[in-house]
Amino acid sequence: MQKIRGVFFVNSYVKTKFLTHDEARITSYDSDPLITREIAVNILLELYQTAKRVVKDASAITLPTQLFISGNDYVVNHKSQHQFYQRLNTLIKEKHVMEGFYHDTLGEKNRHLVFDKIRTFIGRIFAIPRYQHDYSNEDIWSHTVDEFRALTLSLPRLCPKNLGYKLMRKVMNTRWGKASEGIRIGLDTGFDSGSTLDYVYRNQPQGQGIWERLVDQQYLRGNIGWRGIRQRKSNIETLIRQAIHHLHQQNMPINIVDIAAGYGRYVLDAKKVHRIIKLQKGSFLVICQINQLSNQLKQSVFWI
Repeated sequence: MQKIRGVFFVNSYVKTKFLTHDEARITSYDSDPLITREIAVNILLELYQTAKRVVKDASAITLPTQLFISGNDYVVNHKSQHQFYQRLNTLIKEKHVMEGFYHDTLGEKNRHLVFDKIRTFIGRIFAIPRYQHDYSNEDIWSHTVDEFRALTLSLPRLCPKNLGYKLMRKVMNTRWGKASEGIRIGLDTGFDSGSTLDYVYRNQPQGQGIWERLVDQQYLRGNIGWRGIRQRKSNIETLIRQAIHHLHQQNMPINIVDIAAGYGRYVLDAKKVHRIIKLQKGSFLVICQINQLSNQLKQSVFWI
């Protein structure tokens, strides 16, 4: 429905009487002007997807964990909470089902029962030697290794996913598949190559016609992986600027060296390039003006 209508709002079915038995908290909740029953559907869907991911990846959690489940919770599903607990990858874990409790576990009338258990758990943790998960055999015995082994198994010949992948590979190698400039570069140089990453960083759909640009736009912006790559570039640029600013405040020379920068777009975009002198194939000396920081700081040298 969201794909058809876009972002719209729905009313929450959660009623105060299903949250807690504490009359004072019920009154506070009902009279709070900042609480609204309407919620955007995109937030609901993101919350649902995030909850699924947390349960699925619970094996990545290796810290001591204490879990409370409200026995009479009518708001959320109990099954997924028990699955989360079973998948926790820690020897020190506790699960308590609080019978008669509604959704607001820490705001229930008898919440002192929960806080007593929390206090006891924390006390025990600090009373024993520091617990640290042993990661030395994670490449042999771990949930990610199990996932890797499952992914390396061949799909059944008539499996819809297998047929879908085969069709995708054929389409990508056709004239229509190569209508996307990004896909063409990926097929020519590899989808993990510097050329591909540089194209993804630029994020400018290209093509000779409307169809080609639409395909390329979907390739660049509809792919969650590429969106993450561009966020990584943004984070790197932010760190470079912070480092330059910090060194300038300390009156220290500024030199940036990135041997494996590839096209070096995140380095170059961090500061406006004033001059590029080509030294040899694949190697550049980049001299950048840092006018924004100080007139006294004339130039910075980047080796890529």
